[in-house]
Amino acid sequence: MPGPDMMLIIARGVGQGRKTALLTVVGRPVSAWKALREGALNSLTNSKSLLFMLTFLPLFVDPAADPVWLQLLG
Repeated sequence: MPGPDMMLIIARGVGQGRKTALLTVVGRPVSAWKALREGALNSLTNSKSLLFMLTFLPLFVDPAADPVWLQLLG
């Protein structure tokens, strides 16, 4: 099953053509807001990234230290 990055490339290819799909792979000139939004959406829907974060990040959290959410951000 393709991941979110592959789905983005396929969607661009089907909807906007081969050139746009290839530019998506190598990096197209887009606005910063659009790039941030698409990158965040891809990262948040990537099951492998979420599994990694849920498995390994808690190992580095100290409940007695700063708030947990701050530790996870840093």
